[in-house]
Amino acid sequence: MISKSNRRDFTRAQAQTHVTITTEDGIEVSGQARDVSLNGLFVQADSPVTKLPSGAACQVSVSLPGAAVPLSIHAAGRIVRCTNEGIAVEFCRVDEESMEYLRNLVRYNAANVAQVEEEIEDSVGLRRKKETLGDF
Repeated sequence: MISKSNRRDFTRAQAQTHVTITTEDGIEVSGQARDVSLNGLFVQADSPVTKLPSGAACQVSVSLPGAAVPLSIHAAGRIVRCTNEGIAVEFCRVDEESMEYLRNLVRYNAANVAQVEEEIEDSVGLRRKKETLGDF
């Protein structure tokens, strides 16, 4: 039987960075990323989270530590699930600059960088996302 982690399209990297999620209804949730991939992330909220509905559209801002100037990844996403542990978000649209930052964040924090490089090179999904970039 294939484990859940083996069915994922992209490697998840352990990345401890600050994330803010804002829903279309204006609900804002802040927390720390537990893991991040090229397709989404899981956020452990700083405070208890009101149940956010699966499928709800949101904006995601990921602060990137260590830069001389503040850098962030900005993405449009959707809530995949919301539990007591935190919130899983799938990225739906990522601008080109943020996609480059996201790739670097995952590369830097991944246990297997070669696998991440292969996923980037082979991924039709990433090429499609890049081709359909749009404003948020």
